[in-house]
Amino acid sequence: MRKVLALLVLVSMIVGVFTVPASAKTKANSKTKTLELHFEDEYGDEEVFVSVPYNSKWKDIGDSLYGYEHEFETSKGTEVNISIIPASDNEEAASLCKWLQDKKYKKQIMEYLYDNTSMDELSGTSLKLKKDGSGHYLLVVKYANEFGVLRVLDGQYLVMYFAKTNAKSVAKSIQNKLISYTKQIKYEKKNIGTVELDPDIEILDTKLDADKVIFAQVYTNAAWGYQKEAIYIMGDGRVYSYDFAKNPGHVENIQSDESPIEYLLGTEPSCIVDKDYLMLMYSYAVHINPDAKYTTKQEMYDYGQKNLYFYAADGTKIKAASYGDVRYIYDDKYATKLEELWNKCYKHCK
Repeated sequence: MRKVLALLVLVSMIVGVFTVPASAKTKANSKTKTLELHFEDEYGDEEVFVSVPYNSKWKDIGDSLYGYEHEFETSKGTEVNISIIPASDNEEAASLCKWLQDKKYKKQIMEYLYDNTSMDELSGTSLKLKKDGSGHYLLVVKYANEFGVLRVLDGQYLVMYFAKTNAKSVAKSIQNKLISYTKQIKYEKKNIGTVELDPDIEILDTKLDADKVIFAQVYTNAAWGYQKEAIYIMGDGRVYSYDFAKNPGHVENIQSDESPIEYLLGTEPSCIVDKDYLMLMYSYAVHINPDAKYTTKQEMYDYGQKNLYFYAADGTKIKAASYGDVRYIYDDKYATKLEELWNKCYKHCK
């Protein structure tokens, strides 16, 4: 059944669409606490605050995967997982966000399941749509010892409570709680605003080498097998991405972050960053102190690490940001600004 639910939501393995909550706070009464998740949208334009209720007696196991999942365990050993999946992650999540806006789409949901699972896997599966209190619907999925409730927030975010137990079925009391909690979820979106620029920074108009890497973000994770992915921005704004784990045959040295470049230059870029925005990023990057001091803060577990690099004209590779399991806080305002600009650069692609 977990496979059936996974087919419904296809929890994205794309890293970086959301940042992990800067903090996860709880508000308590006698029976219920509220987990507050805080993250940014994919362009860093908005902050999203989601308040997710859970029972005060549940054991908090903590964050899992990429930070927008949380796990609990009830006193009787039932596992409860809470997931938030953005519609922007993949077409399937976007479709489900659409389908749960109106009861008439139940047919599409069933057709999707029949197309992507076998009859044996669907046997005994119960799907029900219930009003969520805002004119839309919850999808309630029940199968033997597993139970899930899905709700769409603002047509953009898919939230799922999922319970699994070693018993023959999930207790009715847990089922009722999850339905009730899903209806109580609250969220708020706040506009972060545009990037504030330093008035003392001169925006350069330097001609950069089109076939040289100017910026790169490299993600690594060994929590569930080897993962390494990189995004590159070239001197003319071309953007390339490369998955080292899935495509090791194109590079000789998988340890070298730059090893895919020769191969990538013969392929189509995913997009091109506007020249003015590229030069804006470059104008801040040239001021970064490669020896800037930093402090560290543990933020996650098993998320992996993302490192942002700037390649200076003399070939020096400068680390401008590092975040993930550990957040590196650099004492350099230019590095901080470059990270902010990097997070918004896709808005300036064509």
